[in-house]
Amino acid sequence: MTFLILQFVLDFNYAWIVWPSLIFTLSIPRMILNYSDSDEEVYEELKEADAKERKKRLKKAAARIQELERRNSRTDE
Repeated sequence: MTFLILQFVLDFNYAWIVWPSLIFTLSIPRMILNYSDSDEEVYEELKEADAKERKKRLKKAAARIQELERRNSRTDE
């Protein structure tokens, strides 16, 4: 977006500088925080495990809600 605004809206001749600057702006936080590829792999594994657990909890909650609704409809009759 920055490139497009600089290039076409503001007619800035050096808008191309946005692209090389991304190398620095995206890698500096990684260097400062000492993130490695293995850290990212562990994070992805944890994220996947959390998603699976969440899916299980949601299925269990949905089943419980259906059970309660069935009980509730029986008592209404």
